Amino acid sequence: MYRQEFEEVKQLGKGGFGEVWMCRNRLDGQCYAIKKIQLDSSNETLNRKMLREVKTLSGLHHQSIVRYYQAWIESRQGECGIEEDRDKQLLEVQVLYIQMEYCEKTLSEVIAYERLYEAPERLWNLFRQIVSGVAYIHSKGIVHRDLKPKNIFLDFSGDIKIGDLGLARFSQIKGEHEDGEEAHENLVSAASGSLEGDDTSANVGTMLYLAPEVMDSVSSVSDQSKRDVYALGIILFEMWSAFATTMERITSIDRLRRLESFPQGFEAQQVKANRRNVCQLIRWLINAEPTTRPTALQVLDSELLPRTMLESELHQVLPAASLPP
Repeated sequence: MYRQEFEEVKQLGKGGFGEVWMCRNRLDGQCYAIKKIQLDSSNETLNRKMLREVKTLSGLHHQSIVRYYQAWIESRQGECGIEEDRDKQLLEVQVLYIQMEYCEKTLSEVIAYERLYEAPERLWNLFRQIVSGVAYIHSKGIVHRDLKPKNIFLDFSGDIKIGDLGLARFSQIKGEHEDGEEAHENLVSAASGSLEGDDTSANVGTMLYLAPEVMDSVSSVSDQSKRDVYALGIILFEMWSAFATTMERITSIDRLRRLESFPQGFEAQQVKANRRNVCQLIRWLINAEPTTRPTALQVLDSELLPRTMLESELHQVLPAASLPP
């Protein structure tokens, strides 16, 4: 089915557990993102984690969530090395394909190259969309567990699409010990679907967004959704920041996490621009005490978050507004 119906255009990502390709459907001519994951017949636990993303995506229908189309499993011939390259045998392997909406770029790229902090209206617009998508996920009893700019995409209209739900879980009634036991799994992105090429950067990238209680192996938190809220705070800080280097970004976020302290001049700059709400909202989102953090719905209703329109709605309104009365 895959080879017959799709033409691979370019590889979007690759990791130890699979690949993501931009593919063109031979029938409708449209481009899609297709994730290819080789299943391991000897590891049912890992396979269940891989299939979790399919089940999660198939039940979510929201304008700020990456659209899921279909998933299927195919058998194909794969090589298995014994000891040396010359000693190989062909084995039949099972490959899971997940067809999703193709998005043009990630929020990480927008932050790095488009100077969001110079366009406050657009920045608040995008962040409200992110919070709206997270609120929807939480309303379904699901926690994303891996929110970060590289897992948040923008479509061709410039609107937000939250993706990479491979680590998503239904909220626990009790905190149990899931977080402590799986903190290491989060850090190594074992089943996250995050296909970053460099394992070290992937580990650090994930850790920067983990809530303090996730890092605490003895922590028991009843509302697991608050870990996503913490990540929203770090993301909002990044959106308002201008980092000269990757190291500056990492050290600035690390300092904010440990001390709840902003880089020198950051808060003063926001106050001067009459944006006191920026730092107030970030502090609320990253509060070390999970019960003190707001829910995503509370953020949407808060006066700290300006109300905006979708990017696509703005495009529709602006031409009409420019017409003579």
